[in-house]
Amino acid sequence: MGNKVAYITSSFETLSHTFIRREVEALRLKGVEIDLFAIRPDGDMPKWRASYLYPVNSIELIQSNFKVLLYNPTGFFKALNLALFNTEKNIFQYFKFIYHFFLSNIHSLKLIRGNYDHIHAHFLNVPASIAMFSSLVSRVPYSLTVHSAGEQNSQDINAVTSKIKHANFIRLIASYLQQDLDKYFNEGTNIHMIRCGLEVHKSKNIIKKKKCILAVGIGRKKGV
Repeated sequence: MGNKVAYITSSFETLSHTFIRREVEALRLKGVEIDLFAIRPDGDMPKWRASYLYPVNSIELIQSNFKVLLYNPTGFFKALNLALFNTEKNIFQYFKFIYHFFLSNIHSLKLIRGNYDHIHAHFLNVPASIAMFSSLVSRVPYSLTVHSAGEQNSQDINAVTSKIKHANFIRLIASYLQQDLDKYFNEGTNIHMIRCGLEVHKSKNIIKKKKCILAVGIGRKKGV
């Protein structure tokens, strides 16, 4: 994955994103340098504030796209072509995906200047779009963690085939996800099944009880 990694998700401050925060902390303990990039703020956790895309600064948006175009015109137009010729049938989602290309270049410019080795995105929706576009422009490889079977059917999910095709590897949090996403995979798809871990030492007072049912999440969406 490299020693300097850009992590991208919707927000690291979201209360339910404990599994992402645990992952980042564990990698940092292993010596991996990680910087946080997110879509928008969601919560009040100063430790987990990131470089955000929203609220959008129009001047920064225009300048970033111009500078990225000068840096890598081939990658810029390759990513733009991917955005323009996406197969999304919903007209709103079609133009939203194109907008995300231009928006992604705010992060792309920071990735270029930061000399990152790798990009890793959590969730198959907007963070994956931003990671894919940023990777094509910055020449930094990216990978994805896919969480929910319902992700691929969500209204804000598009271009799943492209996101998986261009990824260096795909991490699934549960085995059933491979069956659900199998139509998007091919023989060359680099797939790893790594479950979201728990810090057992922090739950020792619960687990040591003779009879204990420890529920993590609700229903198939969380792999239960």
